[in-house]
This record gives sequence, structure tokens and C-alpha cells, in this order.
Amino acid sequence: MDRRQQFLSEFLGALGASEILYEKITPDFIHGAVVYDQNDPDERQDFRWSLHEDDSPSLEIIRLTSLIRAGNLLSIDKLKVSREDLLARVNSSNEINYSSEQFSNLLDELLRIQVSMIDDGAESDWYFIHE
Repeated sequence: MDRRQQFLSEFLGALGASEILYEKITPDFIHGAVVYDQNDPDERQDFRWSLHEDDSPSLEIIRLTSLIRAGNLLSIDKLKVSREDLLARVNSSNEINYSSEQFSNLLDELLRIQVSMIDDGAESDWYFIHE
């Protein structure tokens, strides 16, 4: 599993995915489907993430996303906690203590990430996290 897949597992999981089906993985993109309810085949959404594997999110971004997921800190796609609260949670769970500025840059990087939703072969919306 490459870092893009590690990130997608945490990111899409935080956004409600119960399973991710990877259909095609190339150095330039990942195409697959997000499954929300394994008992209902209609509860799925195709996605495509056009990102070269060399540009994968950092391990710090993956850890932050994992903490958001594990803490159930999203309401749909919006953070339920303030930046300050999230920084405190990250610093208490990590061996690294981020300054406000370092953490703000890290969070801003996560908030810029968008994964395209695909409907009928075309981009229709995006998965993203916002404040």
C-alpha cells in the first residue's frame, strides 16, 4: 500500500467510508469506489484522485487525518473542533509538539486536499474537509 492509499484510507474513512475498493492505481492517479454500507450496493461513490505518487501527503498529514478519524472529529466533512483544540489533541498524542504556526500550515495543507467524486464518468463533486 503506497502513501496515497494510506492517506485515502484515513481521509475517506473519516468522511464515512466503511470500505474502499481500489479499481486502478497508477503512478499518476487512483480510481476506485467508496463503500458506505456493505449491505447496500447503492451506497457507494466512485472517486478518482489525480495525484502523482511522488506528491503523496506526508506522514504528518496522514497522522493528523488518522487522529481526526479516530476521534470522530468530523460532522459530515466539517471539523467539530477548533484549530486550538485540534492542536492540543495532536500535541498530546504525538511525540512532536507543533507550534501554532507549524500546525496551522499542516492543517491548511490537509484542508486543500480534494478527491474527485465521479458520477456517470465525470467529476461531479469533491471529498474534502473544512473548518
